[in-house]
Amino acid sequence: MPTVQLPPELWHHIFDIVCIDGGQMGCALSLVSRYIRECSRPYKLRSVALRGIHRISAFSALLSEAPAALDHVQHLFI
Repeated sequence: MPTVQLPPELWHHIFDIVCIDGGQMGCALSLVSRYIRECSRPYKLRSVALRGIHRISAFSALLSEAPAALDHVQHLFI
């Protein structure tokens, strides 16, 4: 079954389960297809793990450019 035939609500339940790994799964999902990228966008930053000053600085810059992204962060590991 093509992914576009599944309702977005079902994808949201799936993303809610799999996007708890520090951010890798959210980034990987954005590469699957345009449809999955759009459906998974709120989950991309759900769990964030920052290792090192470079990643902390990059995350800070992201939040400066798009402060609304912080609304999606539920778990932050530094």
